Amino acid sequence: MSATLSTTVTNSDAAAPTKGPPATAETSKAAEARPKLSPSEAYAWNAAWKGMERFHNSHKRTFTNSYEHASDYADVGYSLKAFLRESYNLVIHLGNHHSIEEAYIFPLLAHKHPAFRDGAEHKADHAAIHDGLERYQEFLRACMMDDTKYSPEKMREILDSFREPLFRHLDQEVEDLKPETLWKHGFTIDEIRRLPF
Repeated sequence: MSATLSTTVTNSDAAAPTKGPPATAETSKAAEARPKLSPSEAYAWNAAWKGMERFHNSHKRTFTNSYEHASDYADVGYSLKAFLRESYNLVIHLGNHHSIEEAYIFPLLAHKHPAFRDGAEHKADHAAIHDGLERYQEFLRACMMDDTKYSPEKMREILDSFREPLFRHLDQEVEDLKPETLWKHGFTIDEIRRLPF
């Protein structure tokens, strides 16, 4: 629950302790710019970032599970074959997720939000992430064909090669879909309701 900051101070307010940062012209403008929303409007404005966050958290969990259990997969109930299949889910799901974003979501956002345009931040991140993801795919396929090729150190090395851009990108994309960011870029509720969330 967020508190509304007041820019007026009365004598009774002067001695009272304050919570959070003091109001500034910028925070007051942001509060004034924030539209009053009905429950259905609030749901629509929040659906994009919350939906994206669910997908992204799933990718993070799969990545982290593979990384953390690269050496002790058997201790947590996996055979090597099952662990490699589970790890391969990142390749399938993240690849499909990025394809869907680029085909159906980015075009709806790019006309107002520069980070979603061709050649901009999010598509560039996808390219950087997929370099590592392709190496990961090759490694997993080789290990599935011949389990003697499996090396937990090699697996972690490959995952480390794209961990930072992946996690940064996943977090930034969610931030770029939050209502405050979308309002700043001039989106309307009708445009937001066209997003497939």
